[in-house]
Amino acid sequence: MRKTIFCVVLLALCTACSSSYHNINEHGANPFGGGFQDREVDEGMYFIIAKTNFKPWVNYSGAYKTFNRRAVELCGSEDYTVLKNEEADYEHISSSGEMGYIISQVSGYVLCGSSAVTTVEAEKIILSDSKKIWFAD
Repeated sequence: MRKTIFCVVLLALCTACSSSYHNINEHGANPFGGGFQDREVDEGMYFIIAKTNFKPWVNYSGAYKTFNRRAVELCGSEDYTVLKNEEADYEHISSSGEMGYIISQVSGYVLCGSSAVTTVEAEKIILSDSKKIWFAD
């Protein structure tokens, strides 16, 4: 009976830790590791980092969900193009056991459909911008 209760509680915790819509820019780091950061690179062009809360497995779909939700908010619609996005995962806390505490992360540039910046111009901006360090982990 105790094993069953433990498994149910563990499953609930893992499910709850899938993603977080926590604005790291405004509220600081999330103790579970998740949330998003963004900044405007040019008018109607943004750089977004979206992270899941820790889980014992990689969860890019949760990170993409947060990334896309934030892109819609920033652009005011679903009319945007994702440019140069990357996936990464890392351990939030070192674990000595079999179960890790993995945070999945998606980052990339979003060009809103309403932006006056063209895709060609955006590529040049990204090249210049990627040489700068903006966010600390």
